[in-house]
Amino acid sequence: MEKQYDTDKLIRSFIDTEKEKRPNPFLHTRVMEAITAGQKAERSWYQPALKPVLALASLALVIWLGIVAGSAWTSGAGGEAYLENDSRTENLSLYVQAENEQP
Repeated sequence: MEKQYDTDKLIRSFIDTEKEKRPNPFLHTRVMEAITAGQKAERSWYQPALKPVLALASLALVIWLGIVAGSAWTSGAGGEAYLENDSRTENLSLYVQAENEQP
């Protein structure tokens, strides 16, 4: 019990000493000066228009690449229709056979 009382007393004394400390008045001035100096940074004349211009340029590039890729595509069949028996390639006979079985 005595140990707990000593610990509480130490904690209260530490809190009291921290409450008595006065902050440095020049610290506030220095912090505010640093904040306002950071806000006063000048922007160049092209900076506000840079993002929309880059967005438009990237959109135009994507559209152009899509057109180029679409026009470069050729069919592998040489323009002729190529038909194949799908039931043979997909093994549909297995499903048809399972449906025709009697339980």
